[in-house]
Amino acid sequence: MSTNAIIYKLEHMRKTIITFCVILSSIATSFSQEEEVLKYQYDPVTDKGIGFVNSKGEIVIPADQFSFVYSSHLEKIAFVLFKEGPKGIYAINRKAEPLFEVFCCDNGPDAPQEGVFRIIENGKMGFANMDGEIVIKPQFDFVWPFQECGYAIFCTGGKKVNCNTLDNHWIWEGGKWGIINKEGKIVLAPTYDNGNASGFIVDGKHVTIEDILGLTKQ
Repeated sequence: MSTNAIIYKLEHMRKTIITFCVILSSIATSFSQEEEVLKYQYDPVTDKGIGFVNSKGEIVIPADQFSFVYSSHLEKIAFVLFKEGPKGIYAINRKAEPLFEVFCCDNGPDAPQEGVFRIIENGKMGFANMDGEIVIKPQFDFVWPFQECGYAIFCTGGKKVNCNTLDNHWIWEGGKWGIINKEGKIVLAPTYDNGNASGFIVDGKHVTIEDILGLTKQ
């Protein structure tokens, strides 16, 4: 092989390696930016929100599209109220796209319990996780948060009844109450008349989920 051919081959290999390194660097940078936790920033003068920013202080998601932001950080999702568009509290992704409506509890988004929180779709309730994934499709008229035992109380039928308080609290009355597991499978069909977060009222006494399912309390 001639000297020129060897030089050409080495130069070609050098360019190939450089191109490969650039591609890897680009992928790494993109991945890093995608995974970076964004912080909701306020203007130090006006104290108004300016949006979710990255570690460089660059605005990734401007605040002007929201009427209120509940989340101080955004890893995969954040909870907001839109100025225009869908009504209610919504979870958004890193592109500020609305994913689903979040159940409002105590004037804010439902707090995650056992890794999931309640969501609403077409008047039915289900569950999603902090990755922005719907883990139990909305299908229940009402459902309480999951308890430490890994089960939740749900209701078929019933209705929302306002408590006539200044903070607009309400309760769910009527219907029949049962139990679901973390997969959304019904493990106790709607049977009882009075359900709450951790069990049922039976003959004037509170009976827990553990009692009903014969579980040993941790």
